[in-house]
Amino acid sequence: MEQINKQAVIFYFLLLLYALLSNYSLGYPPNIYAVVGNFLLLLLAFNLSKYLFLTVLLFHSLICSVYIPEAIFYGSPSVGIIASLFETNAQESWEYLQSLPIYSYVISLLFLLFAIGFAVFALKVKPSPMKKTTVITLICLITVAVLYKPWSNYHKGKGFQLSDTRVSLIGFYWVNYQLIKEYQRQKAEMSAVKNQQSTWEISAVNPKYKNYVVIIGESMRADYLSMYGYPIETTPFLAKTTGLIIDGYISAAPNTQPSLARTLYLYKENNTQFQNNIITLAKQAGFKTYWLSNQGFSGEFDSVAARVGAGSDKPHFTQLSSDSININDKTLLQIFRTELQESDDTPKLFVLHLMGSHPLFCRRIDIAPSIRFKNDEMSCYLESLRQTDALIRNVVDLVKTESNNNYSLIYFSDHGLSHREKESEQGTLQVGNEHKENYQVPFIRISSDDSERKILKTQRSAFNFIYGFAQWLGIQEKTLSNGYQFFSEKPDDVKVFNWHQNIDFNQLPSDPAIMQ
Repeated sequence: MEQINKQAVIFYFLLLLYALLSNYSLGYPPNIYAVVGNFLLLLLAFNLSKYLFLTVLLFHSLICSVYIPEAIFYGSPSVGIIASLFETNAQESWEYLQSLPIYSYVISLLFLLFAIGFAVFALKVKPSPMKKTTVITLICLITVAVLYKPWSNYHKGKGFQLSDTRVSLIGFYWVNYQLIKEYQRQKAEMSAVKNQQSTWEISAVNPKYKNYVVIIGESMRADYLSMYGYPIETTPFLAKTTGLIIDGYISAAPNTQPSLARTLYLYKENNTQFQNNIITLAKQAGFKTYWLSNQGFSGEFDSVAARVGAGSDKPHFTQLSSDSININDKTLLQIFRTELQESDDTPKLFVLHLMGSHPLFCRRIDIAPSIRFKNDEMSCYLESLRQTDALIRNVVDLVKTESNNNYSLIYFSDHGLSHREKESEQGTLQVGNEHKENYQVPFIRISSDDSERKILKTQRSAFNFIYGFAQWLGIQEKTLSNGYQFFSEKPDDVKVFNWHQNIDFNQLPSDPAIMQ
């Protein structure tokens, strides 16, 4: 009897520990209702059927172990994570897994070993028979634990959502189900508008230039650029060229898919109007459109950016398979040169979508880093910034040569990055959503008739880019002609989408650049 009681005490302790750790492993914050809910669910399963308990335990432990590296850096699931899961090819996934630190995999393995050890120990413990009243009591307590947070949110006016529960044994699977449904809904909307006409109502078109170029960068933080005052020369061309620089341009979201969905498309009332985007606007206004991308697509132009590009008059994608991810951005230059040489009087819009500074950084550069900074990855990051700067200079040189010096170019990055292990010698940068620098990115407009370098120090939201895009191209459109001036000094009230909701950018903490 003493041995049985001792086993039971150890079992309950391990079960409580597992309930706590499994919640952490899925990115859920510590909460008494969460821990109690997980504990009671597993206890009920154990006493009803040991095999049911072991099945739930081992399956949930495997899911937790797989998700732990993601939870460490990005917390609980979000639609951004789901979109990346579905829209990232095999090579990108492999590179992402390689970018995560070894300790995250060690933690994952330790948790899995703990869970297996707990399962083996549980085989030796005999379940206690439960009375009907005990089962009912447990179910009632579990219900309270599961519904507490959704009910609390309901009374705060946020609506009742079961996905808000902190009990990960239920919440994690329910929220992923809801997120996948939301992702599929958005994807279905994109497919539905493939042949759907845009609803732009254009009243006038007065382009000032013959050639317009948009360059979309990748993972470039503004505070690491010498054009914004960083002491290391990372952007020698952009730091000196004439043009208009916005010092305070804020991306819409912290990674590519949700950011560009809110930048390249008309985004109103929390909905992306997929048929109304920069390409359909330019085409309807009479521009010939070109999309030159060094980022891939999955399926039939599934990704947010690729879907826009596929609708252009002449789309070019270098990434035609998951094996070609290390193609250098310079590959786009020859395609750009060829398309520029088409001689007609139609105004043209070129969009170049770069791989830029996509992690892993050392795979993005074609020469050894010219500056030694902190470690290899950080040195490669700075070199990738210089590489993008050189590409922009080459694009400007080409458009000058091929268009009789009549052009205008805009460059911006889709999002920034966060430091990881900042104080460590192994520190690097990765996608994140918690700091201002995840959203603070460069924005510059360079035109053939610029005579000076002007810096516009104002907060400008990428949510409003499409308004500035129309103004830049000289397009007057009913929805976009509301008096708002993108290239003015009046600041925007900046919100950012942090994978879960739109939040006030200015409330975020800072994660400043490392100085040499």
